Amino acid sequence: MKTYEVELQRIKGMRQAGGVIYLQVDALVQPKATASEGEPSSLLCMSEEQARVIAALIKNQLLELDKKKAKSRR
Repeated sequence: MKTYEVELQRIKGMRQAGGVIYLQVDALVQPKATASEGEPSSLLCMSEEQARVIAALIKNQLLELDKKKAKSRR
């Protein structure tokens, strides 16, 4: 299995289609040395500000998905 270190540089947008949420970002992706047992296989790095933006965008996308569901499935 290939492992990577991903550094999030800029969040461009987010959309959802067919129950899948797509996050559009600029990121630096570099191969990572093979992880030993117990370590995460890949690492995603971002600032607190970027994490807050992602959290807000995901919350909005989930609300949009909930609006499309039938009331009996909420």
